[in-house]
Amino acid sequence: MANENKKPSSFTADPPAGKLHIVVAAVPLWGHLLPTLRVAQGFAEHGHSVTFVTSSCVGAALSKMPETAGVSTLLLQDFPEREALDKLGVKRGDELFPILEETTYPYALKALTELNARQPVDHCVIDLVSFAFFKVADECGLPFTVNLPGGEQLLKVFYSTPTSKAYGNVMRSLAKWTGLSLPSILAISSDIHGHIKGRPVLMHTTPSLMLEPAWVSPKKNKVLAMGSPTCAGWPATADRNASPEPALPQLPDELEAFLAPDDANLPVVLFTLGSMSSIMDPNNLTELLGGLCNAKWKTMAALSAKAVSRVPAELLQHPNLLVSSWIPQAQVIADPRVNVVVTHCGWGAALDVVTGGKPVVCVPHHGDQPVNADLLVSKGMGLKLNFKTVKATGVEKTVSALLTDPKYSQRAQELSKAVAAETCGRHGAVTFVEQLVAEDRARRDSKHTTDIVPAHRPFTAALIGGAAVVAIGAAVLAAGLRTKGHA
Repeated sequence: MANENKKPSSFTADPPAGKLHIVVAAVPLWGHLLPTLRVAQGFAEHGHSVTFVTSSCVGAALSKMPETAGVSTLLLQDFPEREALDKLGVKRGDELFPILEETTYPYALKALTELNARQPVDHCVIDLVSFAFFKVADECGLPFTVNLPGGEQLLKVFYSTPTSKAYGNVMRSLAKWTGLSLPSILAISSDIHGHIKGRPVLMHTTPSLMLEPAWVSPKKNKVLAMGSPTCAGWPATADRNASPEPALPQLPDELEAFLAPDDANLPVVLFTLGSMSSIMDPNNLTELLGGLCNAKWKTMAALSAKAVSRVPAELLQHPNLLVSSWIPQAQVIADPRVNVVVTHCGWGAALDVVTGGKPVVCVPHHGDQPVNADLLVSKGMGLKLNFKTVKATGVEKTVSALLTDPKYSQRAQELSKAVAAETCGRHGAVTFVEQLVAEDRARRDSKHTTDIVPAHRPFTAALIGGAAVVAIGAAVLAAGLRTKGHA
């Protein structure tokens, strides 16, 4: 499979010359937005004109992120703030998703129409759950690739047919994870299928991270198993050695100082729950943090302001704890000074842990997180805790096991190397889309040539037609004369 990623054999046209205008769209959910933004970053690094479209509610955070360098950001006033939805009594996904789609659609339609008029759009890359953008791209006649920032379960949803047993099983599990009713999840899935059937796909996984790698070999879709877009990777048609990973930027001073070796030379644990830290029960969050605050190691914790306000103040004053509202997760995990990661196992975090080759304590909450956690545990690189029953003593014992038993670290590094061999990263994704654009242009040019009737054809047709009429007339006359002679 690694060889297929390096050189997709299905492509028939050379990449187009000159810059392309690529529109990349994602919903403002960090598990979808961040990996999609990193794909956009790859296009900017290749010199293409990139417009990243998302919600204005994440504008402030985006402005501070290095991934936006060279990327034009278009923020839509589309997604209602979660607090506003709560005031309206919107609690379940059954109500939330239709509101998000309904409010997004007019803004997405206006944005893509105006973008295409100002600078023609060559291709779109659209996150899997950005429902309105699929519809708009179809209506505007814009070719698009589906960005799939998830693991095996999302792949099964994407490739299964609605009548298959696998599809029904996945739908029921998704309904349970998301809190959606089964009719709602089926309706959403059917709508997605209608727009993305037969579309090319960027998958943020590799065969080594799948329990059933056969899902990577669909019959109808062009698929690139690119691995993590955090990796710059290498062009899919080039030798990996020709395009080494760029140097990582310097960490913020506060984080760098915390990671710097000291007299105690303590190991470092990274605690990151993504957006889950804001919605996790305060008691569970306190138990997790309490188990991580001790004299055996230092803990760097990524916690939102809301999460910080929900844990005891004295716990936050622990000398071996650093709390930050924003930590460059992938970079910190890859840092050799970090020894263990404690995470909720969203797919982005799972990929970062695998890429960084670090043992992991999995504390899955909902959605695909339990499946992702089971995958990492099955690979021998971590242990799992139940977030509902977690206790500080259990957290301390589990982290200690990963720090003292070298088998977890060894297995994590082995898996990291295997995945790296299969990963072409965001640069591979760019090459994939460039070739799609080239093929699309070649098809249009071929069709255009076929549809055009050369200027000489009408004259030739008339000449041939005239000759045929003369020949038929002569034959009729000759037959008449012969008949007359016989008479």
